[in-house]
Amino acid sequence: MNLPELDDPRVASISVGDAGYPARPPFHPAAPYPELRRLRGGSAPSLAEAGGNAVYEAVRELFRRLEMDGPRFGSIDWNPLGEVIRPGETVVVKPNWVKESHLLRPDDWEEVITHPSVIRAVVDYALLALGESGRIIITDGPQTDSSFRKIVQRTSMGALIDHWRSLGLGPDVELLDLRQEEHLTRDGVIVRRTRLEGDPLGYVEYDLGEGSELVGHKGRYFGACFDMDETNRAHSGGVHRYRISGTVAHADVVLNIPKMKTHKKCGITASLKNMVGINGWKNFLPHHSEGTPRMGGDQFPDDSLKGVLEYHLMGRFKAFINRCPDGVAAVLRHLKKPGRAAFGDTEEVVRSGNWYGNDTIWRMVLDLNKLLLYGDRHGELRSKPVRRYFSIVDGIVAGEGNGPMCPEPVAAGRLIGGRNAVAVDQVCAVEMGLDPRKIPSIDRARACRTFPLARFDAGEVSIVRGSGATEPTWTVDPARKYRFVPHFGWAGHVELEGPIGPEGFAGPVRHEAGTSRSSAGLLSATSGEGDFG
Repeated sequence: MNLPELDDPRVASISVGDAGYPARPPFHPAAPYPELRRLRGGSAPSLAEAGGNAVYEAVRELFRRLEMDGPRFGSIDWNPLGEVIRPGETVVVKPNWVKESHLLRPDDWEEVITHPSVIRAVVDYALLALGESGRIIITDGPQTDSSFRKIVQRTSMGALIDHWRSLGLGPDVELLDLRQEEHLTRDGVIVRRTRLEGDPLGYVEYDLGEGSELVGHKGRYFGACFDMDETNRAHSGGVHRYRISGTVAHADVVLNIPKMKTHKKCGITASLKNMVGINGWKNFLPHHSEGTPRMGGDQFPDDSLKGVLEYHLMGRFKAFINRCPDGVAAVLRHLKKPGRAAFGDTEEVVRSGNWYGNDTIWRMVLDLNKLLLYGDRHGELRSKPVRRYFSIVDGIVAGEGNGPMCPEPVAAGRLIGGRNAVAVDQVCAVEMGLDPRKIPSIDRARACRTFPLARFDAGEVSIVRGSGATEPTWTVDPARKYRFVPHFGWAGHVELEGPIGPEGFAGPVRHEAGTSRSSAGLLSATSGEGDFG
C-alpha cells in the first residue's frame, strides 16, 4: 500500500528570486486566481497592495509542480490540498514560532520564525479543501522563555485571523499556545514561572519502548531544565516516554511550515526538527548527554581541562539551583557571570551538545516524528500512519551561522515542500550547500524500521522544477547553491564540498564523531526553466 507520508520522495523547490516577503498583512494574493473565488462566494479575491505577493504565487506553484489535483489546475475547482485534507477534518498548522525575535537583535525576526505570508497562502488552500466545515488550529510550543503574545503581535496573525473570519466560511481558524508554562529567564536561569492554560485537549503520553531511537544509547540526559532526574526517568529501563499535545493527537492532518536555518545541535532545522514544538513537556526531551565522548557523553567535544572542570562544577551547580525557589535562583544567576568569564561564552565555546558530535538530539527528533505519524489520540502506537502530512519550508529569508536563535539572515528566496519530511529535509540540506549524509536526523531517518519515516533510498528523492527535465543532484556542484555558514560547532564537518558522485550515498558513512551510519542510493533532481526555477 502506497502511503505518501512514507513513500513519496518528490520535493518541489521554488525560487522567488529577490522578491522577498510581501509587506502588508493580511498578505492578499497579487492575482485573481480562479480557485480562490470559492473562498468569497464566487467573487474575485482581495488583491495585494502594489508590489505583489511572490510568496503566495510560489506556494501555488509548489502545489502545481507536485501535480496536486493536476487535471483541474487553472479552474475554479482546483483543490490541491484536497489530496491531503478531507472535508470537515481537523487540521493542525505548525509554523516555527520558537521565539519572538533574534536573541541579540530584538527588532529582527524574519530569519528566526516562519513568515505569516507563507501561513496565509497555505491556510487559504486548506480552507478550500475543508469545504463547509472543519477546524484549522495554527499552533506551536515555543521555547519556554518566549512570549506567544509577542509572536502573534509581531507576525500580524490577528489581522490574518480577522480576514479568514470575515469570509464567513464554515471552518474556524484558531491560534493556540501549546505550552503549560512560560518562563522569565535572566542569564539562562529561570527567575519566574507563569502557568498557562495549555492545550484545551490536554496532553497524551506515549511510550515508544523498543521503537525509540534511544534504544541502545546510554547517557546521562539533559532535557530542558536542571531537573535531569525527570528526563532520565522518562528514558530508562526500556521505557521512552514523551508527552504530546492533545490537539495534535486529535488532528487528522498536520501542515508543517518550518523555517530553514542552521542549528547548533542538529546541523539544520527544517521539517523534522520543527516537530519538537508538538511536545507537551520539554523536559522529557533529551537534548544532549552529559560529559565528553570518553565519558559516554556529547556535552563537550573533548577532554580539555576546562571542559572537564565545567562538567563537574556545573553539574553540581545545576543540581543545587534546581532545588532552589525561583527567587533564590534569581540571585544565584549572578554566579554565572564569573563562570562565563572562566569557561567562555556559549556563543563562542562548544558546550551543551552544540556540535557535530551530538549523538543524542537526533534520536529524540526522530522519535517525535514517529509519534506524529503513528501515535493515536489514546496514547497507542499504530502500525500505519494515523494522520496525513505535508511540509512547506520557509526559506525566503533563511538563517545561517549561530542558529536557531541567533542566525544571520540569508536571502535564499526559496520555498521547499513535499509529502515526506525526510525527503524535504534532504533537499533543504543540499540547497543550503550542506551534506545530508553528515546530518544525523536526515541520514538516520531512513534506518528507522519499527516505525519507518521514509520507505525509499536517498537516490529516489527528486527535486521537481519547471518542465520536469531530470538532473541527478550528485552531479550538481554545490558552488551553484547557497553556501550556508554552519554553526561554529559544525563548521568544517557538514559542508557539501563537491558533487556527491554516483556512489555518494551508498554504504556506511563513518562520521568524525565516531558513530557509523548508513545511507543508500542517489539524490536526483528534476530541473527546468521559468521564473520559479
